[in-house]
Amino acid sequence: MQRPNRILLIVFCLLTSAFAQTPDWCKRLPRPQYDKLDRVKIPDPWFEVLKIRPGVYAIYEPHQFEEVISYVIIGTRKAILFDTGMGISNINAVVEGLTKLPISVVNSHTHNDHVGDNWRFDDVYGMPTDFTRTNARGSTADAQAELAPGQICGTLPIGFDPNRTVREHFTSCTGCMTATASI
Repeated sequence: MQRPNRILLIVFCLLTSAFAQTPDWCKRLPRPQYDKLDRVKIPDPWFEVLKIRPGVYAIYEPHQFEEVISYVIIGTRKAILFDTGMGISNINAVVEGLTKLPISVVNSHTHNDHVGDNWRFDDVYGMPTDFTRTNARGSTADAQAELAPGQICGTLPIGFDPNRTVREHFTSCTGCMTATASI
């Protein structure tokens, strides 16, 4: 085979291989439903921030299969973060870029995709049950499954260590209490 043909064959194989490894769900991004919302520029490419209305933002994680969306509601004295996402990148830094107010976290429930960055916050609210306190620490098996082949679209953030788990960071749910906070 002549050299130019070999190069074309190698390029074709590499492109075919790369395309085959892109999960189908990833090929449909960005979601057209979000086109009507204003995007807020942030420095972290793991997240997208969508302005819902003044003081209300959706923090979207489009690069993981679950496409987690956490919400920030900014009040006059406090901000509420509804769920902390996967914990793959620093959602606290994103929220601090939106407001300088103190931030309280309210977890809707304690699956990994809702408590992943709880450990970055001091003020975390959830249902005051043993189940919540146990599950707010995360699950090593669940965290690893969320990083399995076909679960990630693109590359993980620089500095993210897939061998570190939520459980290693968030070892106690001392902030978990009844979900009542005034903003």
